[in-house]
Amino acid sequence: MGARFIAGTVQGSTGLKNCKAKNDTEFSFEYQSAGDEFKSYKVYVPTREDYEVSVEVIDRALSQGYNLIVYDSWIFATHSGKDYAGVQRIPIFSVPAFIKTLKSRQKFERE
Repeated sequence: MGARFIAGTVQGSTGLKNCKAKNDTEFSFEYQSAGDEFKSYKVYVPTREDYEVSVEVIDRALSQGYNLIVYDSWIFATHSGKDYAGVQRIPIFSVPAFIKTLKSRQKFERE
């Protein structure tokens, strides 16, 4: 799918503004969950070469300033990657879960 496709798919969603794809692995937007202020997100979309959302992929995303990871159906998040993302407080979502969260106006971050 890639960042351009995902950004184009969600553009115009309620609570979302300034959605822009930089390339196939990065897009950014501002999002307002129900009752909150707008927050800026820089999203990393793993490539086929990444194969999985692992500790290494999360570290790379964090070192480059990303604060959200959205992965496609041909990639998966490892258990250690999910645990590490929780410790590092970087939300990770599959594309369907990301879209569902946007449509329901929920927060991306876990409390």
